[in-house]
Parts: sequence; structure tokens; C-alpha cells
Amino acid sequence: MDELLEKARAVYDQAQRKALYTEALKLAINEGAIVYLYWPLDQKTWSPKVNNYVHVPDGMMRFKSVWLSK
Repeated sequence: MDELLEKARAVYDQAQRKALYTEALKLAINEGAIVYLYWPLDQKTWSPKVNNYVHVPDGMMRFKSVWLSK
């Protein structure tokens, strides 16, 4: 990876540079290790006034169809 990045930074030809960065990206995707340092706690508070909320486990909260009752 270091070699590819060093070569890409030293090349002026845009096509060659793109090819080197593409190769480095493929290497990162296929052989890169992922280390999760922590997993954030997912806390939500529920209320009977909140209607039509759907919990999606990707961490994103979607409020497009949510409404509050009185």
C-alpha cells in the first residue's frame, strides 16, 4: 500500500495516477483489516405520544412518518 501511494504521489500523468490509486483502493477493500474500537450504545426513549416511529437497526433515526399525539 505504501509503495502504491508513494508512486501515485510522484506521478504527474493523471491516467497513471488514477490507475495507481485504483489499485491501492482495491488492495484496501480486499485485504484491509477493520478493527472496531468501540460500539456506541444505542439508547432511545419511547413515549405513548410518539406515533408511527419505526426502529431501524442501522443507527439512523427516520422521522418522515412520525407524528405526535396530544
